[in-house]
This record gives sequence, structure tokens and C-alpha cells, in this order.
Amino acid sequence: YPDGFSNPIKFDAVSIPGSRMVQFLVREDSKPGSIPGYGEMWTAITTSQLASTILERRDISDDEKRHAVAAAVVEEVGQLVAPYHDGDAPEPIHIDVKRWGAAFCSQGLNLKENSIFLAPWRLSICGDFIRDLSAHSNPLEAAAISGLEAGERTASLWAQG
Repeated sequence: YPDGFSNPIKFDAVSIPGSRMVQFLVREDSKPGSIPGYGEMWTAITTSQLASTILERRDISDDEKRHAVAAAVVEEVGQLVAPYHDGDAPEPIHIDVKRWGAAFCSQGLNLKENSIFLAPWRLSICGDFIRDLSAHSNPLEAAAISGLEAGERTASLWAQG
């Protein structure tokens, strides 16, 4: 996005549970070690619903799929940030679409807990894949709750001494 795009926006990252297109949006310049000078970079992570809908299409090429995702995400992000820009968000300078094939799990481990705790090794495992995928409203919520539980379990080890 052009320089100054982020100035009126009051967040560096946001979870968007009500969107069918984008589940998470983050301003890259807010991350430690970011390199300024290339405009303002934002990363939008699509919902598993959008990703699977586009990926399942057999009637379009991979290149057309990338363009479809880019168009959907640009439109959605534009609508999300428009209120911070007097209703008219600027267009991005550059768009890049990456597909992480393993980013969305198709089946969870179906455990009753939100995390796995292996006390003898002082190891906690967390992620949106631990419980049944329908246990939470979206993968981001599942990952956050799993991480909190894993953190609490690990912290309890240190509290015990």
C-alpha cells in the first residue's frame, strides 16, 4: 500500500471472525526486524472456507485461482479498512499470493483437550488441529485457545518448582 496507508488505522493486527474471506490481517511493519522503504506491507490470511472453495475449482488454472484469491482479498481488505480512510481505501501497490498447502488441516486429532501436555518431557503441543475442527468457531480461535491452554500447562510446571 502507499506510504501513510496505516496512519489512520488503529491496529497492527486483527482477527476477523465475521469475514468469510479473511480471518487475520497484520501490518508487516509492526513486526520486529521489518525493513522499511517498500511502501506499507500488510498480510491477509484467508479463511479455510475461501481457500477450499477456490482450490476445489477444476474449471480454472492455478494462475486464475491466484487472481481470484487476490481479487477477493483486496476487495475484502478494502471494505475492512475503508472506514479508516473516509470510506475509500487506496488500492495496493503490489499483490502477492502464496499458497501454503499444509496451512489448513482437513481433520483434527479429535481430542477432548485443546492442547497436548507431555509432563515427563516438559512439552506442550498446541494448534488448531488438536480438537475436532467443529469445536471452535474458526481456526484462529482454536489455535489461540490451544496456545493459552498449552502455556498454562507449561507455566504450571515452573510454578511447582
